[in-house]
Amino acid sequence: MAVFFDASVLVQCTNAQAPDKMGRARSLVAHPTLTGSAMVSAAGLADLYQRLVAEQAVPPDRAQALVLACADWQVVPVDSALLRAGMDLAGLFRLQLCDAITVQAAIQAGASTLYADHLQHGQRWGGLTLVNPFLGPAGSR
Repeated sequence: MAVFFDASVLVQCTNAQAPDKMGRARSLVAHPTLTGSAMVSAAGLADLYQRLVAEQAVPPDRAQALVLACADWQVVPVDSALLRAGMDLAGLFRLQLCDAITVQAAIQAGASTLYADHLQHGQRWGGLTLVNPFLGPAGSR
């Protein structure tokens, strides 16, 4: 089954300040990368680059290499149709537009799971389920 990654999860792969999250994020990325079932949006890749450089002070050339490694996955482009559908979804579910575009991209790509750490865990949109991989056993972070 195809899985879709939000930049909020991918950025944790290099977050040495949160080793538990870093380990969890890396293990999540490893299997879909090997099986070819990992997906991301073009907007998510841009967000990942920006967050690596700005939040984690990753040198730009290293950030670029990490982003380009993810660009080997199935990358969903953001076009006017996706933007329009994302705006509709944002209005229906009261999501931030960038989050709605990510959700819509995952839906359009046919993903079964969207990994993100800042949306409602367990939320479903048709066949897509949002999973926060960093929730603890009692629902805490």
